[in-house]
Amino acid sequence: MSSVLTFKASKSSKDLDTLAAILSRSDANISKYWGILVSVSVIIECLKNEDPDFIKLIKESCCPDIISKAQEYNDSGENLDMKVAATGFAQRILDLDDSEIFEFYNLLVKNDKNGSLNYFSLKYKEIEKNIEENKRKEEEQQRQKDEEAERQRKENEEAERRRKQREEEERIRQEREEADRLWKQQEAAEWLRRQEEAERQRKLKVEAERKATKRKVRNFWFFMILLFAGIYWFWLKDYLNERKLPHGNVFAENLILRSSKDSEDENNVICLLPYGTDVLIMEDSNDGWYKVKADGKQGYVAGKYLLSPDRFKLLDNVWDDEEIRKLVSESIFRLGILDFVESQAPQVLEDSVSNWKIENRPYYSYNNVSFPDLKNGYDSIQDFAFIIKNPYLGQRKVIIYSFDNQGSPILMDVEQADDFGVIRDVTFDKRSKKYKIKYLK
Repeated sequence: MSSVLTFKASKSSKDLDTLAAILSRSDANISKYWGILVSVSVIIECLKNEDPDFIKLIKESCCPDIISKAQEYNDSGENLDMKVAATGFAQRILDLDDSEIFEFYNLLVKNDKNGSLNYFSLKYKEIEKNIEENKRKEEEQQRQKDEEAERQRKENEEAERRRKQREEEERIRQEREEADRLWKQQEAAEWLRRQEEAERQRKLKVEAERKATKRKVRNFWFFMILLFAGIYWFWLKDYLNERKLPHGNVFAENLILRSSKDSEDENNVICLLPYGTDVLIMEDSNDGWYKVKADGKQGYVAGKYLLSPDRFKLLDNVWDDEEIRKLVSESIFRLGILDFVESQAPQVLEDSVSNWKIENRPYYSYNNVSFPDLKNGYDSIQDFAFIIKNPYLGQRKVIIYSFDNQGSPILMDVEQADDFGVIRDVTFDKRSKKYKIKYLK
């Protein structure tokens, strides 16, 4: 027994101990390194039987398989100890002569202090058991496949029999239908002959009726042309022309519709047009009067009390309700509010104009207030102040307007209002040039 062989057996025994330790840690390790476990177990079992016929299997299959799989695990970053131990064990067996292999195994048995050989022998039995179980499962699956194939064959035979039966029934049905068709064809030929005669008589009658109908249609269309001409000249013509005309909305609380342009004449009053009335502007005479049509009535109104639909919508949106609108009864004050929401609000408000409202405070009649001219450099028209509120931001602002000699609104001040209360009075301090606002709470 050479010392070299003893040394190789000792090193291989340590490698088997390393492999057994790594594989026995968990079922996950056995699954991960299954290929090496199987090949090592087969080598141990072949060496234990001392059968020379197994030497070829060991060297040509098991050892190269171990080296190849160990290299794959190493390349993918797996356990380096596994790669070194498995490769070293397999390479030593490949380096042995065939005559040294069984002596080498006896030395392994002597060096097996940790029972590694017994571990791999037990694993080989488990592998054989798994192989038998897999073989049994494959045989069971094959049996089920054969039974399924037989069942499918019988179903196909039954389906074929039914198909042939249906074909025969279809053939008999077609023969009957053909006989019925021939009989009906003869009947139809006779019926057609009678119909042709009846059709000839009918055409003679229809031709006579057609001539009579043609006269009626000609008379009908002559009447319709006269009717449409009358509709166009007496109604549609005006309607089409009116569609092209502009519209306006009354923003005063009530606007007098007059039969003439004389505002001093009490006898020319047709009716009152309430706030929001949509009017059709038929003529602008450039003298402050518009000829309009509203609710089917025509007349004249003062143009300064009308707004375009878009501007009216801006003004109408600012009222919290109808009561607060009625409190701002002066049209000139409403123009001041419109000027604010139309021109000033985008620069001084912190949210969309549509979210700000002149709120109605029940039981108070002065949520807004008009007061004498403050001698602030403009005309003698009374000035106007109001509170506008944004419930989403929780903010209230006081807006103060003055008016020039032509009645055009001029924004004087915007400031934060008290959280509660309504405006009672406004004064102007000429020294500080600031407004002082008194609230009623």
